[in-house]
Amino acid sequence: MKFQRLNRGVTLIELMIVVSIMIILTSIAGWTAHRLFPKYRSRSAAFEFAKYTDLCRMHSIRTNRECRITILASETNPSALNANVGQYSISLGDASINSTTWDILPEDTFSDSSDDLQHQGIIDLNTGEHKQHDVSLIYTAGDIGGPRNLTNSIVFSPRGYIINPSTDFNFEGYIEIAFANNVALDEGFNDIYVVMITKFGMTRLDNSLGRRYDTFYSGTAPSTSIE
Repeated sequence: MKFQRLNRGVTLIELMIVVSIMIILTSIAGWTAHRLFPKYRSRSAAFEFAKYTDLCRMHSIRTNRECRITILASETNPSALNANVGQYSISLGDASINSTTWDILPEDTFSDSSDDLQHQGIIDLNTGEHKQHDVSLIYTAGDIGGPRNLTNSIVFSPRGYIINPSTDFNFEGYIEIAFANNVALDEGFNDIYVVMITKFGMTRLDNSLGRRYDTFYSGTAPSTSIE
């Protein structure tokens, strides 16, 4: 018995169905990426800020000099329609207390009384190697008064704790710096990662969607002042 082998091509309708399915799947993948990428970037930016906070604290302990993180640029009303904003610096003081001169990382010798190198100590979310597209640092200028009128600065002492006045901390005992997913905010979702810093320099990372740590305070009353 002979079997006849059938060689049949793909019909135009079948081809159109396959193409339509591919277009739908590509659209879904694109929409998912559009939502997820800024989420990962905002989380990454928050982790990076927490990392530099720990680095500043360790530099202060190691060098026996004050170290501070200063908010240089921020956004109060972030939106994906605008350029993302967020910049901060990490700098070492010239003394263990009451520093008058600040050296943006990396450390210089100050032999010529100038801060020659600053490439490691300025973090900009809008440009360069630290760029995080569609992510903004949320902060209202002046909210952190800082010690000795070092406004917008978190200052560590060589003992590893923050010497900012108690008024810079919220009722839970934290200084909080937030990083927003601008795309999500435009779509009505409050997708913000918050770096929470205690008076003793410990950092936590939380998502404003859940605020898991609202019931876990830092252990220090906000009225406490360490200076």
